[in-house]
Amino acid sequence: MTTRQKLIAIRKMIDGSQPEDKFDSLVLSALIDELSGTAPEGNADEVAKKLHARTGYTFPHNAEMKELFDSVKDGAAHIRRLRDDS
Repeated sequence: MTTRQKLIAIRKMIDGSQPEDKFDSLVLSALIDELSGTAPEGNADEVAKKLHARTGYTFPHNAEMKELFDSVKDGAAHIRRLRDDS
């Protein structure tokens, strides 16, 4: 086994051993960086895409966080409907 193959195998072991809640934290950190202006827009999407490509992860993984984000989406749609009606 070459050094490159060993490094790839180690990376797969490390990536596979991290809990998906940790991945949620990574995406949330990137999102916070976007919102605070320390990272460019789309940074969180890029992090989520990279994690998905490596592990099949989809954001958010945590059930409570899914509910929260779904409620935000529903709330944003509701506000748009209210604005359109007025």
